Amino acid sequence: MKKNSLIFIITIAFIFILSACASRPTGPDTPIETKAERLEKRAQADTLKRDYSSATKSASGSLRLFALLDDQQGQLRLHLNLTRLYLLQNQRDKAQRHLAKAKSLNQELNVAEKKYQIHLLSGKLNNNRVEFEQARDTANTSIEQAVAETYLQNHVQAHQLISTIQPASPAEEDDYAFVQLHYARFADDSDSAKSALILYKKNENTVGISDSLYILAIIAKKQGRNVQAQQYLQRALEVNVAMGDKKRIEATLKALESQ
Repeated sequence: MKKNSLIFIITIAFIFILSACASRPTGPDTPIETKAERLEKRAQADTLKRDYSSATKSASGSLRLFALLDDQQGQLRLHLNLTRLYLLQNQRDKAQRHLAKAKSLNQELNVAEKKYQIHLLSGKLNNNRVEFEQARDTANTSIEQAVAETYLQNHVQAHQLISTIQPASPAEEDDYAFVQLHYARFADDSDSAKSALILYKKNENTVGISDSLYILAIIAKKQGRNVQAQQYLQRALEVNVAMGDKKRIEATLKALESQ
């Protein structure tokens, strides 16, 4: 009896050990996948900091690793991210190549939520109204729909779409601010421009801060508040100098000279 009990205990222990080993990730893919995901997150963090060069390097490294793993979902995400990054850096040929690969992958994968991104990026790259309309029709959220409407210059509709909602992430906050700022320019609405400025400051989006101050200056000048317009332009100039953005510096100096 004791012998049978001992055999039973040993058997149970052996099964437990085998189960623990089986549930533990093994094989060469695990460290590659971990590194790919780590690089992808680093690219996202650098993008939020507007360090597009570092973000592009990390995203490219992540893409290579996902390709080694034959992870098509990961490749799709990274091709879209690189399209966006190269577009931000005005490297349109590289952006087009990554977008074409993203389109090809999604024809096979048919990921519904990625269709919006593909159409929106295609619209931005090619200045194509039809693509923006398709982005609007495939949008996953009201904010995404509002962004597409903004590119279609339907500013009133876009503003109405976001009037009763709050953004839930830094990316949504930037999109929300984008819609607000373009509506402010369209309607000479300083409150919307100030709302955009608050969100851009929160996310340290220096380009957004500069553009918000510039639009506030334009609105102030139209309304005869010349001193305030000059103050907004001076603040915008300081941001542009800190960024080293020559085009924005020139535009702001020109606006200051015309005051």
